[in-house]
Amino acid sequence: MRYSAIATNERHQTGHFFRQSLIATASTISIAAFSACLAGGSAKADGGACGTPSNNLVICQNASYGDITYTAGTRLTLILNNDNMVVNGTVAVSTTQTSGNADSEIDLNSFQRINGTVSSISAGGQSLVYAYDGLVNGKLVSTSAGQGNVSVTLSGTEVVGAANSTLVEALHNGNGDSFIVLQQSPDQSTSSISVQSTGGQEAVAAHSKVTGFLSEAKITMNGGMVTAQGANSVGLFSEAGEGEAYVKVSAGSISSNGTAIRAITDKSGLNGHATIEIGETNVFVGRSDITGLIEAQSRNVDFFFNAGMLAHDGAAVVRLEAYGINVQTGPKTLIESSGVGTAGLEVIAQSATVSMDTPDFRANTLNAKSILLKAAGDGARFSLDSNAADIDALGVGASAIVLDANQKKNVTFEASFERGEYSVDASSKAVIEVIAADGTNATLNFEGASIEPVDSARTTTGNVVLISAPQSAQGASVTLNIATHTEFGWFDNTAIRNTVDSSGFQLNINVEDTGFVRGNAVLGGGASTFTMNGGSFDGTIYGDYDPAVHLSSPIVNTSNDHFVWSGGDITGSFRGQDGSDQVTLSLKSVPFNFETFTFDGGNQNSSVQKDVDVFTFQSTRVLNNFNAGKILNFEKLILDDSTVSITQGNLFLYGYGQPFNTSIYGDLILRNNSQLTFTRGNSTDIGANILIQDKDSVLIALGSGQISAGNDVSNSGTISLKNGIADTLFFVAGNYTGNGGFVSLDVDFSRTAADTIVLSHGISGNTTVQVAPLGAAASPQAIPIIVTYSNPPSSAFSLHNSQVTVGAYTYKLTVENQNFYLSPASGVSRLSSGELEALEGTAASVLADAGVNFQPYIPLYEAYQSALLEMTRLPSLKTRSGGRYEGGAALSSGPAPDAVWGRTGGGFAHFDPQSSTTGYDYDMSSFDMQAGLDGLFLDSAEGALVGGLTAHYRTGEAKVHSRYGDSKIHPDGYGIGGTLTWFGADGFYADAQGELTWYSSELKAENLPFAPEDSDAFGYALSLEAGQAFAIGDGIALTPQAQLSFAAVDIDSFTGAYSDHVSFSDGQSLLARAGLAVSRESAWQDVNGEARSANIYGLANLYYEFLGKTTATVTQALEFSSEPDDFTGEIGFGGSIDWQAGKLRYSAFAEVTASTGFDTGSYGYGGNVGLKVRF
Repeated sequence: MRYSAIATNERHQTGHFFRQSLIATASTISIAAFSACLAGGSAKADGGACGTPSNNLVICQNASYGDITYTAGTRLTLILNNDNMVVNGTVAVSTTQTSGNADSEIDLNSFQRINGTVSSISAGGQSLVYAYDGLVNGKLVSTSAGQGNVSVTLSGTEVVGAANSTLVEALHNGNGDSFIVLQQSPDQSTSSISVQSTGGQEAVAAHSKVTGFLSEAKITMNGGMVTAQGANSVGLFSEAGEGEAYVKVSAGSISSNGTAIRAITDKSGLNGHATIEIGETNVFVGRSDITGLIEAQSRNVDFFFNAGMLAHDGAAVVRLEAYGINVQTGPKTLIESSGVGTAGLEVIAQSATVSMDTPDFRANTLNAKSILLKAAGDGARFSLDSNAADIDALGVGASAIVLDANQKKNVTFEASFERGEYSVDASSKAVIEVIAADGTNATLNFEGASIEPVDSARTTTGNVVLISAPQSAQGASVTLNIATHTEFGWFDNTAIRNTVDSSGFQLNINVEDTGFVRGNAVLGGGASTFTMNGGSFDGTIYGDYDPAVHLSSPIVNTSNDHFVWSGGDITGSFRGQDGSDQVTLSLKSVPFNFETFTFDGGNQNSSVQKDVDVFTFQSTRVLNNFNAGKILNFEKLILDDSTVSITQGNLFLYGYGQPFNTSIYGDLILRNNSQLTFTRGNSTDIGANILIQDKDSVLIALGSGQISAGNDVSNSGTISLKNGIADTLFFVAGNYTGNGGFVSLDVDFSRTAADTIVLSHGISGNTTVQVAPLGAAASPQAIPIIVTYSNPPSSAFSLHNSQVTVGAYTYKLTVENQNFYLSPASGVSRLSSGELEALEGTAASVLADAGVNFQPYIPLYEAYQSALLEMTRLPSLKTRSGGRYEGGAALSSGPAPDAVWGRTGGGFAHFDPQSSTTGYDYDMSSFDMQAGLDGLFLDSAEGALVGGLTAHYRTGEAKVHSRYGDSKIHPDGYGIGGTLTWFGADGFYADAQGELTWYSSELKAENLPFAPEDSDAFGYALSLEAGQAFAIGDGIALTPQAQLSFAAVDIDSFTGAYSDHVSFSDGQSLLARAGLAVSRESAWQDVNGEARSANIYGLANLYYEFLGKTTATVTQALEFSSEPDDFTGEIGFGGSIDWQAGKLRYSAFAEVTASTGFDTGSYGYGGNVGLKVRF
């Protein structure tokens, strides 16, 4: 419909210029002739002031007329064409035919003045009025009741009418559209319409209000001026029934002290639509001293403000009321409201979208509002998008933006503010005011992601955001998101104030990125959450009310407030006031000025305490210098997945429960792998129940002096007093419950000093004690670590790994006189603390006899030299290289050839010393490999002298057993040696050996987690052996023999894993052997004539140890010594076989032995095989 109207107006403008040219060049006679030539029309009109119509056309050209009226059945056009024409009467055209071509048209082409009404009426077609220049002292009316459109077009015309009348009117009472066009004439003169009205008349009005039709009423103003005086006057009025009411002002001015523009439709119709569009170029609509209201009412309303200025001192400057409203403002727009309680833009809707791009709003008077969005009914929804706006509210009680639920339920507001300046002064009410009701949901977003701070949203003084509710606001919520480059508030003002007093109300404030809030935040009634994710905040956060305004809380429904701090900087404090409030810190870095911030949970003056204020560190691991005195008036302090170090202040948490005096202390809770450390250098008070709720959470006291827990302690994690100084006392004033947790203590075993836990009341559950040993030495005294004032069960505390090893001792946990001690004597031989003290400084043997527990490495140290001596001793000639001669005769005459040989052997031995300080014994498995190269030094008739060089590798494992625990020695040895042997022709032989061996040993006690580094040692051995073989016939020989061997080991001193310094002395063996061997030899030649021989033998030996004592000195004071059996017996069997292959001769030999001690249970067995090759 709109586009056809525009086409019609353009067509008539073209026709106007054609007729003007035609009429100007023709005489009256020519016109008459021309009219006659055109005869044949069917106007059927009577003759009037301008003659009889011809071909549906009447042209008036005289200078003066009275009434000019024409009535026709069908189409008729009336043209006035004289620049000096004055009409003192009515100009009227009407057509009466209700169907067909019955258009009525008046074309005021040129005239000077009309003193009367200009009226075009069509019963069934279009009704058109055109006025170009001139003055109409009356009104212009175009009316139709048929199918066609109705229009009035003014170009440079001045219209002045009588009071209380509509001057320009397009009225359609049928099925058609109404159009009014106000524009400049070609000579740049402007239309001027002026009316004075007290009865609600309009200066310009377009009506298409017949119901049942989607008709359009449109007013287009491209220039000129419209003035409507009177409180109830209207400048431009567009009215449509169920269609569209449309007003567009592209240029010109409208002044009215009533309504400047009004567009309305039937609001009950589903298709009604009102549109007001203002500005394409610079346009002035109203002025500061002449104001007017912009008003639209319809089912749906569009308001487009592209450029210009709007002003009014009435109830509103722009007032839009509809089910659905769409508002768009452009960058060259100004809306100024100057009346008391006025609104620059008032939107009353069920659904509205307001988009503003760089607009300017000013509300500078008492209770004024720049923008007011008001709900029309339950469930209304509003969207406000403000970009780079300049909005002021500088009057007393003024607000820049008001979002009013209007006591309607479940209203939604979505508002976004990007860039711009939003200003109030000290007397103003707020920049943004939210008036809530039941179910209101308002979200305000402040963001300027890529905008410089100088362009950011900012305010001066007064409230920035004010939230209120005249009645209930159950289920309502308001959310403020203050984000990038947003400056919010000003110093010493209230940035956010909530006055709602409703238990079901919720306020959410989120400060993120580089948002900057300056001023206090008053969270008011209901449950509120203030979240600091980034940016900065400078002010105080009040949970309920502002004490500068109210001496006591005016809030009845305090509910629970929550302050969440995960990022950003805050200068100020949090004061939760009444209700069960929460503070949650989830910090990834330490904020600026954090040490000055105070957290106050709220009042503690109730006789019955129902409120429980909770302070939580959530996933915070950066606070290494926290002042506990900054946490005030809280009932619970929780560490959840957090690490916090308190270096200042004492911690006090208030009790809670029914009634209040159930406990005077609140709860300190550690959970989910949390760690709370007190690092104060003097005494520390923890005024709280302590609950460590999981095995990975730790309470640490690093300061010296006393740490006092004001009430009960429940421990499922760890309480650690370890700080490297054994002088901390942990005092528990209430009951202690161990839920499988730990306590970790420093114990200085050299000073017999320890961290101490003092338990004053009941003890239950089980706790494991972990000990951190201090000191280079240890004492055999008992050390108290847990002092109780009750009769605790012995199972209340147990020692980690059942024992503590320090220096030479193993300490276990014992109970004596209700106290728990670390004692080196327990079990059957348990000694009292006094008896242990008396043993200080006595010998190791005395301590062992008294039942003192030595640690498992002590018997290992005592057995260590013995094991290495056993591996270092030298074998016999027979064991080393087998028999080289049979029956005392050489295998061949002439010089003996050189030879190489090798052997390997292994064995097992159980050693039970004849005497031992620790009473140890050990089982040793050994393996050795040896190779040698022999050379003939001398060969004579008396015998041969053979010398050799050897190399060897030895390894083994000695498993040491004692009442103090089991342990293992795993030595590896490498070495070299030399031999020199005389083989006499008469069966006598003499053998000398010497060896050097370097050892590296791994030492490990089975029940201890730590071990010393590998131990180094050096061993050497010398041996002399002689024997005489006596042949007794049939290849059998008896060989008595004797051997004396010396061995020594030198073990480097070291400090073990438990501060147990150990050194070794003695470690020498002088072993004598006397034995008898019986052998049988046989020789033969094989089928190839090669020589073969074999030898089998048995032997018996008796050993005597002249030395053998070993000593290990631990901690430079305690000597642990042992001695082996004096006498040992041994039997053995062996044999060899020799053969020749070419020029090489081979000999394979083997031997097995078994031994036993005479005085102890020592025994052993082993074997040896070898091969030698002679050249």
